[in-house]
Amino acid sequence: MLTDLKLCVLNVIRIFIIIGQLSWEQGWI
Repeated sequence: MLTDLKLCVLNVIRIFIIIGQLSWEQGWI
């Protein structure tokens, strides 16, 4: 359970980082 939760959190953080980098490159932020 805990390992699955950690993997989910890591995946969410990774997605936010990817979206942040893409939006920063596009100049949205």
